Amino acid sequence: MLKQTLALAGLALSLSANSAIVDSDMDGLLDNDEINIFGTDPHSADTDGGLVIDGGEVSLGTDPLDPGDEPSSQFLPLSISILGGPFEIAMGDSLTVTAEASGQLGVFTFWDIDTSDNNFYDAYTLTTTVDWESLAPFLVNTGDTKQIHFSATDFYGNQASTSAVVTLVGITAPEVPIPAAAWLFGSALLGLAGIKRKK
Repeated sequence: MLKQTLALAGLALSLSANSAIVDSDMDGLLDNDEINIFGTDPHSADTDGGLVIDGGEVSLGTDPLDPGDEPSSQFLPLSISILGGPFEIAMGDSLTVTAEASGQLGVFTFWDIDTSDNNFYDAYTLTTTVDWESLAPFLVNTGDTKQIHFSATDFYGNQASTSAVVTLVGITAPEVPIPAAAWLFGSALLGLAGIKRKK
């Protein structure tokens, strides 16, 4: 009985701790905050059903529990662009890729699908670091490419996506070390040549 009680207490503690860092419905509000601060449903992105997600309403100053006070739906379309480029990587290196979103209401989620980097609160840009090791299965020969995908969602649930292309550069054949036996053989030949000259 004691083991079961401790197991249940541990599970409850784990779930409570998890809710402090998890956003189950991806609405820009952590589960713990939805339950304890805003009174919204942590499993429904739009608690009041008013077409703007809970995190969007909190950011815009409207009530996520009142479907009658939704902000205007007239806004600039959501778009994402990659800053900089071209993106080239060599074996053993890393590089950063930055994507930027634009839209009148901003973006509540923005993530790099391939590396699971995400950015909920500084919502207009996301910079991710890509290292050679993570791309090695895809980039084998010089000129091989891999797309790094980004996706964003605005407060109304509209989505946009784009990708950056990373190209592998500078692959060179590794130097092959001369085996010790070859050095010994060369030394022997030089020694024989020296002996022959003395005669």
